Amino acid sequence: MLKGILRKFLADVQTNKETDRTPSALTGIRTAVRRTITEQPISRSIKILKYVKFTQANKMFEAVCKSYYKRGKTKPPHENPSAAGNVEN
Repeated sequence: MLKGILRKFLADVQTNKETDRTPSALTGIRTAVRRTITEQPISRSIKILKYVKFTQANKMFEAVCKSYYKRGKTKPPHENPSAAGNVEN
């Protein structure tokens, strides 16, 4: 059940502006899901990144990431966190 939900979620997730999530954003979301399942208070020993049962969800993740770049999209620029205007005095 969880594997199917995760696969569908990764295929359909978009931003509020209905654009595709970047592969790095999807990685962060998948990591947060894994952490939520495996840490307190749930503490399940489900390994969504390695279990064979999650192969289809992981293949969907890889396909969505590859599709993002095949459409000509590039990695978003990252700002220097200490750039002028970003630091409060």
